[in-house]
Formats: sequence, C-alpha cells, structure tokens
Amino acid sequence: MMTKKIFLLLLLILLFPFVDAYVADVIITIEDDGLVTITGNTNHPSLLELNESYSLTKKLDKYWYFDLNITGFDKLYYSIILPENTEINNFISNNNTRISSKYNSINIIGYDINNSLEISVKYSKYTTSSFSNIFWIIFLSIIIFILILLYFYLFIFNFKKEKKPIKLDLRNLNNRQKQIISILEKENEVSQNKLLLLIKIPKSSLSRNLQSLEKKGYVYRQKSGLTYIIKLKK
Repeated sequence: MMTKKIFLLLLLILLFPFVDAYVADVIITIEDDGLVTITGNTNHPSLLELNESYSLTKKLDKYWYFDLNITGFDKLYYSIILPENTEINNFISNNNTRISSKYNSINIIGYDINNSLEISVKYSKYTTSSFSNIFWIIFLSIIIFILILLYFYLFIFNFKKEKKPIKLDLRNLNNRQKQIISILEKENEVSQNKLLLLIKIPKSSLSRNLQSLEKKGYVYRQKSGLTYIIKLKK
C-alpha cells in the first residue's frame, strides 16, 4: 500500500511540470473598428477568454493603441494582422518579433519560449484618397516644372536665333547708292519723292540708282499711290 502511494506521488511530481504548460499558435486580427479576433490553437485560459474583444484596443485622436499582456507561456507563436491602410507609429514587445507587409496590411510576427506574451502597438490609419491627392499634387507640380523649363528653353533658344543686324557690303556701290542706303538705315522706309528731296538729284538719276540697288538685292520698291515706298531688304 505504501509502495502504491509512493508511486502515485512520484507520478504526480513527474507530471506536475506539464500541467501548466501553456502554448499558443494564434492569429490575432484587428479590425477597422478596433475589434480583436483571436483564432488558432492555445490552451491558455486567459487567451481563450478573449476570442473576440474590444478591450484590447482604444483610440485617442487619430491614433489606435493595441495592448496585450498574458504571462506563463512555454511555447508561443503569434501573428498580429493590423487593419488595411495603417502604419505603425510605435510598438514594444518582449518577444522575438519581425514585421512584414502583405497587400495593404502590416503583419507583426512574434515567437518565444518560456516567456509571456507582451506587446504594445501604436498605429494610425491613412486613407487612399489622401495618398491619391498627394500623388496628383506631385504629378501636377512636375508637369508645371517641365513646362516652365520648356518655356525658358524656347525663350533662350529663340533669343539666340534672333537675326543680328546685317552689315551691308557697300564696296561695290557708288556714292549716290551709299547715300540712299544710309538714309534707309536711319528711316527704315521712305517714299521715292521724299528720297528725291533728301538727296537732291534728278528724278531719272534716282530711278537708275534705285533700279541698280534693287537688282543687287539691297532694296525693294513697293507701289503706294503715285509713288513708291523704298525699303531695305532684311
């Protein structure tokens, strides 16, 4: 009888470490409204009680806070899935953790042995529309910047292409013809009658000189009423 009692006592001592061996392999999903859903496998009563709960999250201004602290795990593995379109502002954990991203959700993966599950996450949501607005603002700014550069390029290019005043070669002209060119350079254009008064030569002599200048490509005459307008060729 004593032997049986000793045997049972030894058996209880041997089995005692396994009675409170709590393990967890769970997925913790946080919804947009702060609802926390825990799925997977665990034998820890505190974790089993939570299942679905709003008690693990709270919102202050634009920030959300998630806090979970459960002690007594022998083996622990968890994956916390944050709501879509969120960013982590801060998080603290005593477990081995890493952060991954899939699609529009952030996933915090933690694992540990003989430790408690302790994690605190501060996160905030952003809207896709705000990112869209930022994209369009940047895009339009780039377009405007390119247009400004294009405008200045064309302005400078055209400025460089502006024709410089042509210096006429007067070496093959007589004195009368040089006098006519000099007047036209000052006046830009002048009527044949006015030119006749300025030079004070016979009309026939002026006509011959103008015809010669016209043939040589220095001037051209444009009919205006009973007279001609004389202009330099540009």
